Amino acid sequence: MMTDIGTYKKEIDDVIQLAGCSLEIDAAVFDMKTRLISCTDEYLRQKGSAVHAPSIEEVIANGNVVVNRPGHMSSCAGCRFIGKCPAKIEILKAIRSGYQDFGVMTLTSFTDEAHERMTKKIKTFVRALDIFSDWIAKLVVRNQEFFLMEETRAILENIMDSSEDGIMVAGLDGSVLRCNAKAGKLFSFCGLHTGSAYHVLPAPVVDEALKPVPLKRVKVETDSIKAVVSANPVLVNDETRSIVFLIREDEPATRQKLPSSGRAAGSAG
Repeated sequence: MMTDIGTYKKEIDDVIQLAGCSLEIDAAVFDMKTRLISCTDEYLRQKGSAVHAPSIEEVIANGNVVVNRPGHMSSCAGCRFIGKCPAKIEILKAIRSGYQDFGVMTLTSFTDEAHERMTKKIKTFVRALDIFSDWIAKLVVRNQEFFLMEETRAILENIMDSSEDGIMVAGLDGSVLRCNAKAGKLFSFCGLHTGSAYHVLPAPVVDEALKPVPLKRVKVETDSIKAVVSANPVLVNDETRSIVFLIREDEPATRQKLPSSGRAAGSAG
């Protein structure tokens, strides 16, 4: 699916303004549909917001392009500026992360002075364009990952709250990190959101889960609850970060049973 970098216009505007000020040059960014997303004020004044698509498509196909004679290149055919482009020189680069393209960034001069400066130090400006375009690519990827994480969190919370079973997420010290509405009701007597798994489940059950090893359908019976509990570790890069407990009320069948220590529901051992 094509990424709409226009979603990140505000952040890209900041990068473009920094590039323009630090390099004393004009800059612009276009998306994969060859739409102008962001540019310096002088770029907009000189070229407007209309974009000649073939020039942008050429950069996406080739990765980067240096245009020494704007308005006189083969890709300029059909452009309203053909033979009279206000730009003196343009360096263009695809905004890319891995195999994913997001658009194109250009550094442009509209004065003879800037043209001479860019021509004499072309490698410096090409390197600067590499840095700024990579910065934008990383910015887009980082924002994508954030929105994906937020979407995933929302989906998981929806699933948790739709479950008829109690679901509780605990840290490696047993502290309750998150629970669904059902678990909150099951353990409302002890303030689950600010408590510990040890306050609501027998200590041997919690101890076993925190080793961490998967627990399958352990029968639990205390003064406050009669249920079957399962637990699984949450792994991130092969490292256990938390434990998910599934608590099902009044289920008679059980595959595994641990002895009660009498330390459930906050009682002393």
